[in-house]
Amino acid sequence: MITTITVNQWRIKSNAETGANEPVVCVNTYAYRKGNRWGPQVTATEHYHDFNVSEQGASNVKVVHDPVNKTPCGASCWMEYEHA
Repeated sequence: MITTITVNQWRIKSNAETGANEPVVCVNTYAYRKGNRWGPQVTATEHYHDFNVSEQGASNVKVVHDPVNKTPCGASCWMEYEHA
């Protein structure tokens, strides 16, 4: 499985405008990623105020910027890691 971590810029903007404190870190887990093909999402999107990758049993952690082959949620920059 592969998990992506993105920051929701629209939620940051909304929090700034409304004074809300909604979590902005979005975590999605997919069955696999092969090149620009993403497998099915295996869990619902989770939202956090902070997220510690080292507590997740992560391997092969990297930051990706790919404005052509975006994540299924439309992000062009994300952190990803593999896990069992």
